[in-house]
Amino acid sequence: MTRTTRAQEDVVTQWGEVVEGFSRVFQLLTDDVEAEIGVPVRQWEVLVRLDQNETGTLSTGELGTLLSYPPSRITRLVDAMVTRGLVERTVAQHDRRVVMVTATDTGRDALQRGLAVHRRGLDEYVIRALGADGLRRLARDARTLGDANRS
Repeated sequence: MTRTTRAQEDVVTQWGEVVEGFSRVFQLLTDDVEAEIGVPVRQWEVLVRLDQNETGTLSTGELGTLLSYPPSRITRLVDAMVTRGLVERTVAQHDRRVVMVTATDTGRDALQRGLAVHRRGLDEYVIRALGADGLRRLARDARTLGDANRS
């Protein structure tokens, strides 16, 4: 049996600390947003993605790609959001097989309230611990890691 070297243990431990720290902060942010606006964070993430698009509208396929969700999961998520009045579905003019999603006034209101809560949480949980420069470095490193591992 091969023994693990100290360097291998350090890498595993360091990665575990990254995952644990991210998971802890993500859960705190998620809990804050959901408690304050009464919308599950997965639905709020859809509202954020719609807002980030200059037209405010995305296809269910585009949402699935952005959120790394399979088509069936996006369909269920959008169905729940339509029921809550957060988004509306339309058929794309260029291709009737494509379903487009747009936030409603209720959805845009939930988005804005969630952004305020999210920003307060980022200040409390991230900026307080890392500082603004630390967050910039973390974002740069995360982007580098993601870019290096895209297929």
